[in-house]
Amino acid sequence: MPMDTVKVAAAQLLTGEDVEANAEGALALLERAAEDGAKLVAFPEGCLFGYTCRTDYWDAMDPARLAAAEGRIAEECRRLGVAVVIGSAQRVDGNWYNDLAIFDETGALKYRYAKTFLAGEPWCLNNRGRLPIVRLAGVDCCFIICHDVRYPELVRLPAAAGGSVVHLLLLRVRADGGIQAVGVSRDAHLAGDGERHLPPDGEHPGEPGRPPLARLVARELEGRAS
Repeated sequence: MPMDTVKVAAAQLLTGEDVEANAEGALALLERAAEDGAKLVAFPEGCLFGYTCRTDYWDAMDPARLAAAEGRIAEECRRLGVAVVIGSAQRVDGNWYNDLAIFDETGALKYRYAKTFLAGEPWCLNNRGRLPIVRLAGVDCCFIICHDVRYPELVRLPAAAGGSVVHLLLLRVRADGGIQAVGVSRDAHLAGDGERHLPPDGEHPGEPGRPPLARLVARELEGRAS
């Protein structure tokens, strides 16, 4: 099967509870990634809310703040012609979900994938929907979040269905299912790694150093062409 090559960036930044400030940091890294030639940029789990799990924070959260931040990301995707996967959250029928907002290079919101296997987060419900495959920058992509990595079927099933790049957000990473892995965390001091690009054979490329508050790493990855 023919292969496409796409430049993918893992954007690591330390975020907090200020949604608007988090969006500013993400936008700055997104522009840098585009300048480096990246066509697909992955941000950490909970990037727009700082992975805050306090229930009082979520009781007071206005969903419009997250929607506005996502709107700014979408506009930048459209302006730069870059696809983005970014950790956000959505409230549906009164329930919060820890999810990924997935934008293509036109700025269109293609899908929201919520975390399937929670790790004790008291403020949100888990995904009970399908495992998506979304075409971004010409490559079929699938997605998992943090604790999901303990359940390899979440990668193997999309890989069997044609996915060729998996995005893992906030994690300790290894490749599985003969599929490229792009991993990025909010804080390498907590998550153990930081950012990762792993080939389908799962070989670890080595340990990163102690990270700054923001870091951007881009790599050329191959994905199956349609």
